[in-house]
This record gives sequence, structure tokens and C-alpha cells, in this order.
Amino acid sequence: MTATPLDLPAYFSRIGYRGTPAVSASCLRELHIAHVGAIAFENIESLNGRQVDLAPQALFDKLVSRRRGGYCFEQNGLFAQVLQQLGFRVQGLAARVVHGGGPPRPRTHQLLQVDIDGVAWLADVGFGRLGLLEPMVMAADSTLQSPAVSYQLRQEADQLTLAARERGDWFDLYTFTRQPQLGVDFEMANWFTANHPQSPFRRELLVARVTPQATYLLHNGKLQILRPGSDREILTLADREQVRHVLADYFDLDIDADDLALFPAARAMA
Repeated sequence: MTATPLDLPAYFSRIGYRGTPAVSASCLRELHIAHVGAIAFENIESLNGRQVDLAPQALFDKLVSRRRGGYCFEQNGLFAQVLQQLGFRVQGLAARVVHGGGPPRPRTHQLLQVDIDGVAWLADVGFGRLGLLEPMVMAADSTLQSPAVSYQLRQEADQLTLAARERGDWFDLYTFTRQPQLGVDFEMANWFTANHPQSPFRRELLVARVTPQATYLLHNGKLQILRPGSDREILTLADREQVRHVLADYFDLDIDADDLALFPAARAMA
């Protein structure tokens, strides 16, 4: 529980949640879907060389009051605080992202374990385009079917792997254990993610929003729109003004022109 309670009505308004909160699996699902549909995944602060503050009130101010987005430590950090304030049992966990291949990476992804009536749920509102639309049971061989992506959990010894399938073969997203993580663990991983020169969040613009109707991804100057059962739409943006309009229209982000000028992909744009 936070020392200073968050303004829950303001959070509910931000994500468009109009239900009656309760400590239940159905409420967790409703909040999860509403959160990922309303608050965009984005890395604009770290891309522009600014520090990412994980203090509860700082997260609330950025994602709720200023209607910005964030990446996993911000998104799941805020979501955990909201759930705890509602009475849910929440534990932060750390994952190693494996999607995309390459050499082993550090554990720089935060996810949540939410325990309800003896059942552990995997909640993750901060993985971006391929992230969960809704929570899934955290158990070996657990599966989840969303409109665009199928998910499954595998267990090997004490390690769980979240895999996904999107119109093709299965591929792994990230691996994790149930070892509880403390705030200081996420602070260190957040610093690495926001500051290390090899971090993709320091080099590329990544913005995503997941809804039941469509998934939107802006990667540098290219917008992708994926709707279930339809071909992928791809739009290449010609200038910074187009990027600004896309951020506002598809991701509900009002980004200052001076900030936009700092984006690597935008520097070459007029």
C-alpha cells in the first residue's frame, strides 16, 4: 500500500473503467483490459535522455494526471499500486525477455503475480504490442486466447516461459521465476533500461496500444495497425508533424514538438 493513497476515481476515469471494483478475477480482468487499451506503452522519456521516476506519485502524475504512457516499470508499477489499494495481493516479478533472439539479456521486464482465492494470476500491462490484453492463470500449461494473439505458459524446473502465437508458429516472449522482487530490484533494472547505451529504449521510438479491436504499434517512423482477421496495415510517416498526429490520434499522446525533434527517427524528418 502506498503511503499516500492514489486518487482511484481519477485512475478509473483515465482508463474508462465504470464498474464497481472488487477483489475478484472478473474485476482484475476488466481493469487489465481497460488499462492496456487506454494508457500507451511508450519510451519517450528514456529516448530523450530523461530519468524515469518510479515513485508512486510520480507514476500517477505522469500516466494519469498528464495522460502520458510508459514502459513496464511504470505501467506495472502503477497497476500494482492501484490493485494493492483495492485490496488485491500483488507481488512484482522480474523476467528475462527472449523475444527477438540474440545473447542472453538481463532481467529487465517487470510483471505481476496477483493472488485471488488461492489462484495465482499473471498480470502484465507493460509489454507493448505482444503483451497480454487480459490476465492469465499463472500455472504450467495455462493458455489464453485473445482476439489477435494466443498465449501459453510452459514450466521447466522453477522457470516459467510465456510464449505467443500470432498467425503462425509459437515463439517465446520472456522467462521468469516466482522469486519476489523488491522496489530496489526494479530501480536498478529501470536505470539500466533507461540509461544503458545498448538498451533499445535509448535508441528507438516504441509506442504501442492494445485493444480488443486492434493493436497499434509505432516503431520510429512506421505505424502498424493489426486487426484480428485482417491484413496488417503499414503507414510510413513522412515528417514530424505526421508523427505528432499519429501519437495523438492512435495513442492519445500529446507530445511537444521540441521533444519530438529529439527522436532518432525524427531528426531526419522535416
